[in-house]
Amino acid sequence: MSEHRLGKIVIERPRVGWRISQKKVTGYKKTLYKLTQELREDEGLFSPYIIKNRWRTKSFSDNLSPLRRWLRSQVNRPWDSVYSELCRKIETKTLAGQHLLFHLFTIVERDVVMIDNVPYSRNHRQLGYWRHELYVHPETGFLCVAKQVYHSTYKEGDDEVFIDNQRYCKINDIWYLVTGSEYSEEGIKKRQCNKKQIKLIMQKLNQKLNQE
Repeated sequence: MSEHRLGKIVIERPRVGWRISQKKVTGYKKTLYKLTQELREDEGLFSPYIIKNRWRTKSFSDNLSPLRRWLRSQVNRPWDSVYSELCRKIETKTLAGQHLLFHLFTIVERDVVMIDNVPYSRNHRQLGYWRHELYVHPETGFLCVAKQVYHSTYKEGDDEVFIDNQRYCKINDIWYLVTGSEYSEEGIKKRQCNKKQIKLIMQKLNQKLNQE
C-alpha cells in the first residue's frame, strides 16, 4: 500500500466526541475493516498505526506519526513536488483534507533563512531543537531535515537552570521549559516560559550570583 491512503490513516481513523450509531452509517464497518486489512497487508510502514474500531465518534483524533514518517521519506526532494504529490493523494477541499494540510504546515517550516549554513525560522528560532525537524531550503527549494541540536550544546551557567527537576534553557534570549530526550520518538520538546516561570528562573540566577 502506497501513501495514497495517507489521508485516511492520519485523519479518518475512529474519532472522539459525540457518539453515533454505526448501524446508521452505510458500509461503515465494511469500509473500516477493508482499510484495516490493507494496512495489515502492507510492508510494515504503517503497521503501528492500524485503525481499530474502538470509538463511535465524530470529532478528529489526530494520528500524525504516519504523516511525519512519510515526510521524512521525502527528504532531499523538491518541496513543490512533495506538496503536489500529497495534494493528489488527499481531498484538499474536504474538512479532513484541510485538517491534514494544517498539520503539514506546522510540521514543515517553509519560511526559513540560512545564517552560517544553519537554518533559522523568520522569528530567529534555530531549527533542530526538535528531533527530525523539517524545513524547506530557501535556496534549493528542497525538503530538508535540520541537524539536531543536542542538549549538550546548550551553554552552561546562566543559559541553563534546573528548578524542581525541571530544565529551563535560554535560546536566542528566550527562556524555554525543555523536556524529553533526543533518544525518544518525539525528541526534545520546548515550550516558552510564562511570567511565573521566568520569575522563578530570575530568583534562581540571583541566588547563584549571591553565592558566588
